Amino acid sequence: MAMDNTGDEEAFKRDLKNIAMTTLSSKLLHSERDQFAQLAVDSVLRLKGSGNLDYIKIIKKAGGTL
Repeated sequence: MAMDNTGDEEAFKRDLKNIAMTTLSSKLLHSERDQFAQLAVDSVLRLKGSGNLDYIKIIKKAGGTL
């Protein structure tokens, strides 16, 4: 069942975080999944509906720890 929570800001953020946590269900991110999900939600909400993902900077680090 689909629900439109765009009118309720808290419910909308919760939905976005649940979506982000689902996509971050890797063994590597298990302990930090909540933190990375919140980071993704905050980044997308800063776009304010523009849809231009070029404004989100992605930093890739080879190896090491999170």
